Amino acid sequence: MSLCPRCGKKIDTECNDCKIVLNDYCSLCDYKTLRRRSFYEDKSNIWICFLAAPNHTEGHSIIAPIDKKATKYNIGSCKFNNRRFNKFEGMEKVFFVVSQSLMDYYKNKNPEKGKIINLLYALCCGDEGHFHFHIIPRWSKDEKRWRESNKIFDKGYLLSFLGFLELEGDENAKIERAINGWCQTKQRLEITERFEKNKIIESLRSKVKKYKKYWYNSKSRPMTSDN
Repeated sequence: MSLCPRCGKKIDTECNDCKIVLNDYCSLCDYKTLRRRSFYEDKSNIWICFLAAPNHTEGHSIIAPIDKKATKYNIGSCKFNNRRFNKFEGMEKVFFVVSQSLMDYYKNKNPEKGKIINLLYALCCGDEGHFHFHIIPRWSKDEKRWRESNKIFDKGYLLSFLGFLELEGDENAKIERAINGWCQTKQRLEITERFEKNKIIESLRSKVKKYKKYWYNSKSRPMTSDN
């Protein structure tokens, strides 16, 4: 038995209520599921940003194009396949608002991880066929720990650092699943509930409102209800 990634109901391969078929499921097409973790959206364009679950490090987020009206989430009907996607309108605003919101929200959130030096961006065209970007906070103590463990990288090599964060994040996720007896879907649902309980998404959405307003003021553009 498996779990439906949206409602969490036990299923074999298909959830009739949510219209999800597990062996042909594009999770990045499923707006109804992603919106629980989404903190950036524009009614006027296709981009959303949501917190990764599980993540490589705290604040790890994903920007992706999405059709909010889609009712099918199968891989074959994905409109935003890596090979076909070529529409980047609105990206300047998305990166500005999302980056500023993440930096502002997380700046004093976790003393154990230090300060966020900046954000690392990774364009992904790998395992997921659906086009997307990863935004990963560069926490000072994460990086210091990695550099001290390698003893050869005094500076630079940030792609290697990203690989380290990915491996460590995946290992931590596996440990959490083993301890709790969770499958990957159950883990994602539990993390999403944790985000909601701690009002992380709500707080990030508040930051997004602030920086959207700043963006439009700096560009001398009128804000509308669609923004």
